[in-house]
Amino acid sequence: MVETRTALYRLYDAAGSLLYVGATFAPRTRMSQHRRIKRWWPMVARTEITWLASKALALEAERWAIDIERPRYNEVGKSTAPLSVEAFHRLSGSFRWDQDDQTPFPRTMSKLPRC
Repeated sequence: MVETRTALYRLYDAAGSLLYVGATFAPRTRMSQHRRIKRWWPMVARTEITWLASKALALEAERWAIDIERPRYNEVGKSTAPLSVEAFHRLSGSFRWDQDDQTPFPRTMSKLPRC
């Protein structure tokens, strides 16, 4: 089976607050869709895109980001069940844990497989 690289994207407002997290094969097309239908689109000041090696990995990273980072406008996933142990271990290598409150903060995405 051939894996298809998939983009994990984050949209931020001018103050740097995270507005939305998503995953897609075609970021330009997806941004165009958001621009046409999302009331919050005019607030987007910055887009951050990370390419991952597979759709499955991008969807796991998206789910984690929604659960942990709590973007303002994501609705799907806000009350999802915890990640599987396997998914957690695959993704946890790219996060550091703050010793004070055990909150994960992205360190880098460099440990996730990329294309």
